[in-house]
Amino acid sequence: MGCPKGNYNKGIMAGHPMLSFILLHLGAADCQPMVVPWIQHWMGRANLAPLTPEEWYDWGHGYSGGKYSGRGLWMPHETDEEWLLWTPPPMATSAAIKELLT
Repeated sequence: MGCPKGNYNKGIMAGHPMLSFILLHLGAADCQPMVVPWIQHWMGRANLAPLTPEEWYDWGHGYSGGKYSGRGLWMPHETDEEWLLWTPPPMATSAAIKELLT
């Protein structure tokens, strides 16, 4: 079994790891920069930005910070955002779906 066109000095044949060519750690917005502007145009919302994994746990549930009440209880503040854009990478899809369901 040979390499097509004798290309022995590129990619895996040059010794690069196979997983470096499979981008499971990047979301759609990272792999294709034009996806977010296209969605913004399509929805008519110029301020729509993808959530980072850190933001899934608060912004993703409609909260933006908060403060402690006089009784020492944490009271989250609700966001004013109506639309949030989730673009999880394939490897984090399971965690993102679990967060969406909670």
